[in-house]
Amino acid sequence: MLNDGAGRVLLQQRAAGKTRFPNRWSNTCCGHQEPGQDTAEAALARLIDELGITPGQLTPLAEAGAFHYHATDPGTGRVEDEWDHVLVATLAAGVPVPAAAEVSDCRWTDTAVLRAALRADPDGYTPWLTRVLDIAERSTTYDR
Repeated sequence: MLNDGAGRVLLQQRAAGKTRFPNRWSNTCCGHQEPGQDTAEAALARLIDELGITPGQLTPLAEAGAFHYHATDPGTGRVEDEWDHVLVATLAAGVPVPAAAEVSDCRWTDTAVLRAALRADPDGYTPWLTRVLDIAERSTTYDR
């Protein structure tokens, strides 16, 4: 989860072509590690591929925690049963450039505003986003 150092987090809207939870707003990026791949290395690869964010634009990625979730997408019927590693960093320079196949849109939002939106419209967001936000905010490496 990327932040801007001023209490805002970067969200992405998943592309319409995604097989699970398309068009929903989610954490900065999502991906899967290759066997034996380092977690931070995998996360950085996704930031580059999904948002055009490079290492020189970020503070170092730091793992804040992990959790397991199980969720069925009511729109597609597909199931996710995964471990989610939450990494945090600050975007210190530049702007995201979304890859259309992965991301429809992105936006910065205040965490209090995001929490209210998650309560008001949970179906507009991925089912794992609240847990990602909880872990990111508890992290001592999360810049506010």
